[in-house]
Amino acid sequence: EWSIGSALHQRCSALYNLGRLATATTACGEAQRLREQIFPTSHPNHYTSLSTLSRLYGDIGRLADARAISLQFYQRDHQRFGPEHPE
Repeated sequence: EWSIGSALHQRCSALYNLGRLATATTACGEAQRLREQIFPTSHPNHYTSLSTLSRLYGDIGRLADARAISLQFYQRDHQRFGPEHPE
């Protein structure tokens, strides 16, 4: 499962670089769902998938979805590092 999630994320990145944003978004969503099952939410691979998906949502105009993912990042980091963390 780990290698499938990694392959899907690589496919997502390649499609993004080719400008095929709708297809990249689908691939990235699949990678994210798979990685969510495999890795804890604090794992870097989980963050990478979420970050890419957020960027893609922003690029295709799904700003509310992009914002929701960004808010997830903020909340997780706030919990993980505490309110006094400089970033």
